[in-house]
Amino acid sequence: MATALSHDLATYLPARLERCRAAMAAHELDALLVTDPANRRYLSGFTGSAGMLLITPESQYLATDSRYYTQAELETPLFELVKAGYGYLKGLTETLPLNGLRLGIEKEHVTLAAFEQMQEVAAESHWTPVSQLVQRLRAIKDPYELELLKTAIALGDAAMEAVLVHARPGVTENELISHYLRIAREVGADGPSYEPIFGAGPNGAIIHHRGSDRPLEAGDVLLIDAGVKYQGYCSDCTRVFCIAEDNPRLREIYEIVLKSHEYGYEVTGAGVAAKEVDLQTRQIIEDAGYGEYYGHSYGHGIGLEVHEIPRVSRLSEDVLEVGMLHTIEPGIYLPGVGGIRVEDICAITDSGPVQLTGISKELRILA
Repeated sequence: MATALSHDLATYLPARLERCRAAMAAHELDALLVTDPANRRYLSGFTGSAGMLLITPESQYLATDSRYYTQAELETPLFELVKAGYGYLKGLTETLPLNGLRLGIEKEHVTLAAFEQMQEVAAESHWTPVSQLVQRLRAIKDPYELELLKTAIALGDAAMEAVLVHARPGVTENELISHYLRIAREVGADGPSYEPIFGAGPNGAIIHHRGSDRPLEAGDVLLIDAGVKYQGYCSDCTRVFCIAEDNPRLREIYEIVLKSHEYGYEVTGAGVAAKEVDLQTRQIIEDAGYGEYYGHSYGHGIGLEVHEIPRVSRLSEDVLEVGMLHTIEPGIYLPGVGGIRVEDICAITDSGPVQLTGISKELRILA
């Protein structure tokens, strides 16, 4: 189902590195050590599962082991390959003296054990923890990323639509998950972007319910939260469906959630504080008397990972910018009864917010 891309990653890597170096300069870093896998891929194009980047104001290096030498040479022509065996940092220090440098490390990703090893290898470096330096660059999508994300979203829509033919009384949640995982591959995705959530009846009130052997029953409302991955980029979508017959109580809840969801497109946009989007849309659910049944945030960024900057929550300090994507996903969850959540991916553009998710938001009754 996926079509040929009109954008090429190689076109955008130099600009990503330039933005990274500008951020490094703002943090007064002489070099940046990149160990987070998504950040490593974003800056270099390297899709291997192990390796380490070193970025300096003039050069960039990828250290990895023999499993990936050929792959790295193919995927990362802008980087000098350091054939480091399994001593990535040691290999880098032998290539470029690091002692005496103010060296940035990714504080959310480097463990204490890894940091102790780094200190041993480059004892005289001035280790400087930085927070989300590359992640903040990733929040603004370039045209190459946006094209991949739109493809992932379309494939996710197709997979969710196709699995509905199996959603009928007697079929278990786990059986539906198995169908979904098979269908995701069949429509052209690389696989799921996260463990799918299929919650029917009271299980829908468990926000991150992962499926069970409970069979669907007539009158259940089925909540499906699922996404796929395409060339590293993720989709994320939630819809709800009635099984065999209507459920008047949860349909009433659905209308409240949908109102909050649709209001999100009215209040989000460039220059808006992310927390204001959460607070304003949350008010609709609170005014309806269901505030205590809505505990999670209104949305999150998405890209190489399912949860990225911006954070659209009451506690967020992010400000939305053109080029960002975020989900819009309010919900109400009634213990022992069921749950309702409606989730889209929204793009922030010069002309306003744009809905990228295409599957219908109608609360359909599945035969």
